[in-house]
Amino acid sequence: MGNHIKRFILAPCVSRDAVMALAVRLREEQRRLTTLTFCSLEDKQPRLEHARLAKQVNARKVEVESALLPDVLVRAADAALGADNFLFREKDDESLAVCHPNALWLRNTFGVDGLEWLIDNFFEDHASWGSERFYALPGNPPSCDVTLPIHVNMLRPARPGEPRACPICGQVYVSKFPRAQCRNTDCHFGYMPFESAREAYRIVTAKVGNTGWGSCPRCRKSRTFTAFVEQCQKCGQVIEAANANFTVDMKDNRTAAYSLMEELQKQAG
Repeated sequence: MGNHIKRFILAPCVSRDAVMALAVRLREEQRRLTTLTFCSLEDKQPRLEHARLAKQVNARKVEVESALLPDVLVRAADAALGADNFLFREKDDESLAVCHPNALWLRNTFGVDGLEWLIDNFFEDHASWGSERFYALPGNPPSCDVTLPIHVNMLRPARPGEPRACPICGQVYVSKFPRAQCRNTDCHFGYMPFESAREAYRIVTAKVGNTGWGSCPRCRKSRTFTAFVEQCQKCGQVIEAANANFTVDMKDNRTAAYSLMEELQKQAG
């Protein structure tokens, strides 16, 4: 599949806290990893006319990274955001096209024309948006902030040949290999557990480029960092980005991340 949109457009009355509440609801009710990127133009000076119009009427969006189906996301948003306070759009360049409730919502909500690009354009200028990410990570305790990109279930140690629980669905299975795929036919999540709690609950540093591009020291998977501490979603390694000359805004979540890891170490004994 090529280009793909999966996003909410928010009414002006929807707050950042409501988007955070949506992430909490998805974490508690679903078994799929979901990332919500809350995008606003409030503190920006857009160059393009259509983006300036969006800022004027306080149009914001939430980009969704998730395998959850549209009806599941819409039901959760009804509860967290309010049934009339969002438009959900999922579209690709093949045959997928979902728009809930409908495109007229834009005109009815904002009172202007010219916002259709929010639901149809694959290529708008992402650099003009300020953004913040919220992480719905199944199994994380209520005390774990949804702004922290650390999935606690991926830190449970298991050696090859020992029972391991899938971080997503909880299915327990045994594999003789370090990395294996969940046996649940509805899941098939693959990951590589750590062999000890000491290994799992440490934060390793990795050199990251000025634009936030780096790779995991454990499995070498490349990724873009948006915060100083993030977790590799392939192998579970928690990584602190090492660079004193970032040219992009990086969220400083180091205090919260180290506090969580220390708490997990204490619980593991």
